[in-house]
Amino acid sequence: MPSNKSSTKEYIAFVLKSCPILFTLYVFCRLLLSGLFLVETYVFADLLSSVTVIAADQKPELSPFLTIILIWVLKWLLKNINDINAEKIKLAVQEKVILWCITKKSKLPFETIESNETQELFERIQDDPSEKLWKGISNYILLFELLLKAAILSGIVLTKSLLAASILLVLLIPYCYLNIKNGLTEYEAYEESSALFRRADYYKRILSNRDNSLERKLFGYNDEIGKRWRKCFKEASEVENHANRKVFSKIAVINQFSIIIVGIVALIMLFPLREGLVGTELYISIIKSMIVYIEEVETQAGSMISGIVEFMEYLKDFSLFDKLRETKSDNHKQNNELNQIDSIEFINVIFSYPGSDVKVFDGLNLKLDGSCQYAIVGENGAGKSTLISLLTGFYENYEGIIKINGKDIKDYGHDELCSYFSIVYQDFAKYEIPVRDFLGSGQTIGYDDIKETLKGVGFSQLVKEKEMAEKPLGHLEKGGFDLSGGQWQLLSLSRCLLSKAPVHILDEPTSAIDPVHEMQLYNSFKNRLRSKFAIYITHRFGAAMIADRIIVLSNGKVAEIGTHTELLKRNGAYRKMYEAQVKWYEEAVNQECC
Repeated sequence: MPSNKSSTKEYIAFVLKSCPILFTLYVFCRLLLSGLFLVETYVFADLLSSVTVIAADQKPELSPFLTIILIWVLKWLLKNINDINAEKIKLAVQEKVILWCITKKSKLPFETIESNETQELFERIQDDPSEKLWKGISNYILLFELLLKAAILSGIVLTKSLLAASILLVLLIPYCYLNIKNGLTEYEAYEESSALFRRADYYKRILSNRDNSLERKLFGYNDEIGKRWRKCFKEASEVENHANRKVFSKIAVINQFSIIIVGIVALIMLFPLREGLVGTELYISIIKSMIVYIEEVETQAGSMISGIVEFMEYLKDFSLFDKLRETKSDNHKQNNELNQIDSIEFINVIFSYPGSDVKVFDGLNLKLDGSCQYAIVGENGAGKSTLISLLTGFYENYEGIIKINGKDIKDYGHDELCSYFSIVYQDFAKYEIPVRDFLGSGQTIGYDDIKETLKGVGFSQLVKEKEMAEKPLGHLEKGGFDLSGGQWQLLSLSRCLLSKAPVHILDEPTSAIDPVHEMQLYNSFKNRLRSKFAIYITHRFGAAMIADRIIVLSNGKVAEIGTHTELLKRNGAYRKMYEAQVKWYEEAVNQECC
C-alpha cells in the first residue's frame, strides 16, 4: 500500500500495480471512445450527405452507412469490455486491499483498536474499500474523458468559427461550475445521511441477526428496536430527500443553461454556414454532437463530482488508518531460553484505561513464581482481567515495570511476548472452521492428542471417529454443526491445553458450565499441566482452592496472597468473599429443597 504520506497519485499507482494490463486496457478503451466521438461527428455529416443524395434520386455512397454502423458496434463493444475490465480490476484490488487492511489491523495496539475514534474510522473505511477506491479512480478517468471530448468539440467548432469556439469555451466554464456545485451538494447530503443510515443498519442487524434471535424472542424488544430503526431511517431519508430537492432544482437550471449554450453556438455557426465555410450536414452534425455531449455531462457530472469528493474524503480516512501506530514487528522465532518462564513481576504498576482517570492499578506490586499455579480473585472491577491484558502487552500506557524472567516486557517483541501465553477468555471467539484447525490454531495436532485432551475435559463425544475432527464448526460450510455455549467453552479449554506455550491462563472461561463440572475441569486442567506455570482468574472460590497460591486484588493493589487455608485464617477480604459465596449457595440449595 502507499506510504504514510500518501497522495491520490500513489493510490492510483497502487491500483495500476494491482492489475497493470487490465488498467491500461481500461484507459485505452476510454480514450478510444473519446476518439470515436470525433470520428462520429464527421461520419455523421457524411451520412447526412448520403441521405440527401438518396432524396435527390442519385446513387448514394454506402461507406458512411457502414462506417456509422461500425462506430456504433465499436462503442458497444468498448463499453462492454470496459464493464468487464472494471469488475476484474475491482476484484484484483479487493484482494490486495482487504489483505492489507486485515494485516494492518492485526498490527495495531489493542488500546488503539478499543478506542471509539478508531472504531468509527473502521466503520467508515471497511465498507467495501476496493469499490470506493476504484469508483474514485474511474471518476477521475471519466472527468479526463469529458474534458477531452470538450476539447475535441471545441476544436471542431474552432476550425469553422473562432467566435463560436471561444463562446462555447466561455459558456462551458460556468456550466461545469454549476455541475460541480451540484455534485458537492449531493455529496454533503450523503455524508450527513450516511451516519444516520449506519445507525439504522446497526438496529437492523439486531432485528435480523441469528445471534440475537433468542433474546429477541425472550425479551420481546422487536417493537422498541424497530421504532429506533424507523426513527434513524426516517431522519436519514429526510436529509437525502431535502438534498434531492435542491439537486433537482439545480438540474432544472443547468438544463436551461445547456439549451442556451446550444442555441448561442448554433446561432453563431449560421454565419460560417451562410458563407459556405461549413456545410449544412456538418453544421447539423456539430449541433447534434454538442447535444449528445451536454446530455452526457448532465447525466454523469453530478455523480462524478460527488464520487470524486467522496473519494477525496475517503482517502483522508484511509490515510488516517494507514498512519495508525503499529506494534513493533519482531519477526518472532521461538526463543528457546523462554520455553520455561521462571518469574513474572509487577513493580509499582499504575494504570488507567485510555480516556479514563480512574486508576485500575495504583502501585501494584506482585511477583509470581514459575513453579506455582495461581488463582486471582477479587470483586468486579478489581483488575483481574486487566492484569492479564498488561502482562500480554495489550496496553502500554502504564507506569512502573512488568518483567518476565527479569526482563522488561517492553523489550520483547509483541509477537514473541504473546507466544509465551495460552489464554482462554470469557468472551472467546467462535471460529467456524474444522475442529482440528480450531484446536491447532496454526499447529499440526494429531488425532490421538485431540481425543485425549477432549476426554480430559469431558467432551470426548465430539470426535468419536477420526473423520469428525475434520468436520467444520458452525453453519458457514455444508455439513457443519453448532455447539452449545458450554461446549464451545470446553473446546476453547482444550485448545489452551494443546498449546505448547509456557504459561496457561484461564480468564473466567467456564461461566456457561455448572459449578460441579467446573471444579472437575479445573482439577483436570491442573493435573494435565502438572508443574507448568498457570494462572486462573475466577469468581468461584471452589475453583480457586485448587491453586497453589491465591491472589486477592482490591483497590488497585494486592490485598492478600496465600493458600486457601492461610487466607481463611486471616479473616480478611478473601474470607468475607468466600463466606458470602458459600452462604449464597446454601440459600439457593435450601430454596430449591423447599
